[in-house]
Amino acid sequence: KSKGQSNVILLKNKLIIGETCYSSNNIFSIPKDFNPVYIFTLTRGDKVVFYTSLSPLSNHFPSEFKTDGVIYNCMEQYFMHQKAVFFDDKKAADLILQTNNPVEQKAIGKKVRNFQRDKWLKFVPHVLWRGLLAKFQQNKDCYEFLRNTGNCRIFEACEHDRIYGIGLNLFDDKVWDEQYHCGQNLMGKWLENVRKHLSSKHPSKHSCD
Repeated sequence: KSKGQSNVILLKNKLIIGETCYSSNNIFSIPKDFNPVYIFTLTRGDKVVFYTSLSPLSNHFPSEFKTDGVIYNCMEQYFMHQKAVFFDDKKAADLILQTNNPVEQKAIGKKVRNFQRDKWLKFVPHVLWRGLLAKFQQNKDCYEFLRNTGNCRIFEACEHDRIYGIGLNLFDDKVWDEQYHCGQNLMGKWLENVRKHLSSKHPSKHSCD
């Protein structure tokens, strides 16, 4: 038990706190002390770090949106599908759309035929911009979460990724000191760009505290 709360029970894919049942459908309503969204999105000073599908900032977070006539269940599906389309790998593109599992989507995307790293990285900003914009425009809760980061710098804390992340684990205390970052953090930078763009259209006073 926690002060002010009744029993907390985890039952398969549901979290029961007192007499209230929570699932992915109302995850933002879970009390903050118990909410994995806030456990995997950390804030300190003027920095926000995140990782895993439990953070609304992650490409793996469930967030259905539609663009170019295609419905995607998350940003990862969009990103990997665009990668397959860009390199004209129709088989991979179809397989990516057939699974709702972002881990599987990513695995298929890693095997796209005719992949050229340099060519893809030049196109990545365009894909991130269009995909993230659609995600946060069409998912109100995700947008409010992003907007509530205020003017904080955003970093994806993935120790195995030095392109989209910072090359450090979320719970490594070095994530708060940029001199230890060893990645380009493309995800964090484009999240900040989208936040700035959308906030200019819907101004509101928020801080990262």
